[in-house]
Amino acid sequence: AVNIKIIERNINSISKLPKISKRAPNQEQQQQHIPVDVFKSTIVELFKEALKR
Repeated sequence: AVNIKIIERNINSISKLPKISKRAPNQEQQQQHIPVDVFKSTIVELFKEALKR
């Protein structure tokens, strides 16, 4: 048997954590931008693979 003594209990520790700030909208749009030609070629390849089966 092991005896454990609880010295301190942090119930509200999660609420005390610093909040993570959101990114600026411009940064999010740049990361999500996909060139149209790449998107089209990817869709075409997916359809080709689907039609093979």
